[in-house]
Amino acid sequence: MRLRDEGAPVSCAIVLSVARAYLKHLDLVRYTLCGEQMLTRALGRSILDRMNFVKRNVTKAAKKIPADFDQLCHNFYSKIQTFVIEHSVFDELIVN
Repeated sequence: MRLRDEGAPVSCAIVLSVARAYLKHLDLVRYTLCGEQMLTRALGRSILDRMNFVKRNVTKAAKKIPADFDQLCHNFYSKIQTFVIEHSVFDELIVN
């Protein structure tokens, strides 16, 4: 996954959000499996396990704010906005 390659954490919530958006795109959100909701945390964990993703520990280095933080934020949001427009990303896939 590109998210993981870029160093972003990929959690169950991310996996389930993508699955939910995909099912919504196919108009299959209303379906359940054996009367139970298909998109559960267990499913997200199972998908991550099958992709050989492991839970990473947080480091303290990430808590330090760089001196040019405001400029980095502006650049980050500009890149996201450009990517969303170019690739027609669904709003449901944009997670803050």
